[in-house]
Amino acid sequence: MDSMSFKDRTLCSMLRKAVSKKNPDDYEIWEKALMAAGNEKCDWMDKEYIKPIIDCLGV
Repeated sequence: MDSMSFKDRTLCSMLRKAVSKKNPDDYEIWEKALMAAGNEKCDWMDKEYIKPIIDCLGV
């Protein structure tokens, strides 16, 4: 979370706080991933979705 802006860190913290009030058995998939990630560095991007863009750019 160090590379995120202050606003993004604050919004993520607020989202985690709101999700933490729910029953963990009722979490949706993205909520489970958010809570499991904690404050560690995560890459949420699926490389398969960005591959066609990279191929098109010829990078």
